[in-house]
Amino acid sequence: MSTAAAIYIGAYTIQMLIARVEGDSEPEIINEFTAYTRIGENLDKSNLLTADGMALAEKAFKEMHEAAQYHKVEKFCIVASGSLRNAVNRASLFVLCNNEFGSFPQLLSNKDEARLHFAGTVTKDFAALPIIVAYIG
Repeated sequence: MSTAAAIYIGAYTIQMLIARVEGDSEPEIINEFTAYTRIGENLDKSNLLTADGMALAEKAFKEMHEAAQYHKVEKFCIVASGSLRNAVNRASLFVLCNNEFGSFPQLLSNKDEARLHFAGTVTKDFAALPIIVAYIG
């Protein structure tokens, strides 16, 4: 059994899920964290991540890393929302992440992001039901 963390960096939040994983069985959720950064506020107008949001992101990365160490996380999967693609200063955010976790986030395509939201919604409990997933983020 290993312990893994998935980190999602979005335009308004950074989320981390820590789980124990064994083979193909369902992960056992240990802890969840959400930090509200609003890093992408007005991104559509300025093409810049906000300075306040960057400071909050750096703090969130540190707190999440401490929690991951406490839970003895062995593996990290870090992704960033495709909405950050047009941010001219996104490299600064990615460097902050790398400084804390030793890994740069993978910038998701819009298609991959939609696929992951769908996969996260349609668990085995709901797989047989007709379902529509709408992500507004």
